[in-house]
Amino acid sequence: MRELSVAEVAVAGGTTEETVTRLAELGVLSQTDGRFRPSDVRRVRLVLALATSGLPFEAIGEAIGDGRISFDFIDDLAPNPIPLLPETQHELVERLGLSAELARGLGTILGTCSLPDDQQVRSDHAELFELVAAAQAGGAPDEMLIRVIRATAESMRHVVDAQRDFVETALMEPLAETGASPTEMLTATASTRRRYRDLGRRSVELLLDRFADEAIFQNIVEMMEDALDEQRVTRQGASPAIAFMDLSGYTRLAEEAGDHEAASQAARFIEAVEAATSGAGGRLVKVLGDGVMLHFADSDSAIHAALGVLGRVHEAGLPPARGGVNSGPMVRRDGDYFGSVVNVAARAADYARPHEILVTQEVVDSWTGGDRLYFRGIGAVSLKNVKRRVELFQVLLREGP
Repeated sequence: MRELSVAEVAVAGGTTEETVTRLAELGVLSQTDGRFRPSDVRRVRLVLALATSGLPFEAIGEAIGDGRISFDFIDDLAPNPIPLLPETQHELVERLGLSAELARGLGTILGTCSLPDDQQVRSDHAELFELVAAAQAGGAPDEMLIRVIRATAESMRHVVDAQRDFVETALMEPLAETGASPTEMLTATASTRRRYRDLGRRSVELLLDRFADEAIFQNIVEMMEDALDEQRVTRQGASPAIAFMDLSGYTRLAEEAGDHEAASQAARFIEAVEAATSGAGGRLVKVLGDGVMLHFADSDSAIHAALGVLGRVHEAGLPPARGGVNSGPMVRRDGDYFGSVVNVAARAADYARPHEILVTQEVVDSWTGGDRLYFRGIGAVSLKNVKRRVELFQVLLREGP
């Protein structure tokens, strides 16, 4: 591990060499022959942040000196700092040639809107701006870049919130019940928390790569299907059915009732889905946040299962469900399904209203389940990421005995 000079710590910590020297004299930082550890950058940044709330350096040094608090946990929890760079926000934006609007949009996502132009920027801040500039140079419009970065940031915050809740429940709360002090809790859990963080980071990388690969494969399959259709190459075999279902208002529920309650309701939804699906001879392919993807041997089974889900969800007192069903040839890989048939089913589910099941013409044409239910056309509609307009139908039960 490379040791740092006073000047390097000052730059990376966003302060002066005099302040670094003063913190060393107070015992906040430890040095060997005028050299510091990288983790001392985090100590500097922590003390500077505490000072903004009115806590003097001397008070922190005194508390460390008499053993009331300790920053030793930093060496195990976060030894590698995210340093500040000599470059300021104004210099960064100017160097990359970003517009003020784009820079501000990124700032709203990162929480740096109020960052002064002469403020040093973090290394990760600068790298993200550089990535955006590279994408912009490749032709990506500003508004699309902001949209993608915002969606990514929101997803990452949900991941971090879940990881934080895990740490609180699995590590911190049991120690708190023993009467451990905050410093004792931080010290005792630091190395374990770091190990969990590394595992979490790797799992995020793996999942991102996996989902990106699925999206790329879906796009390839749809384009190949279009090319084959243009050449009038027909496919043979049975026409299975695919269904997507979700809970209406799940996002609002998570925002209002909290992630724990939302997760509880999602688990009950999955139970209802699996019960209805297995009863109809189908299978759960995967869970997609607040929704599910289901596969069936035929359209009749898919419709029966979808209606069964609506009923079970209602009986369970959950928010209303909705769904979309399509039928036709689809590509299977690694237990998952791809192609235009799958995409249309997913988009039909997105288009459906609460308590509603929407199906395609292919599903209507293949129905053999009698007159207990009927289909009411809603016309040809435009669905997201579907080139053609699609005829959709509501699935309705007939009244009477």
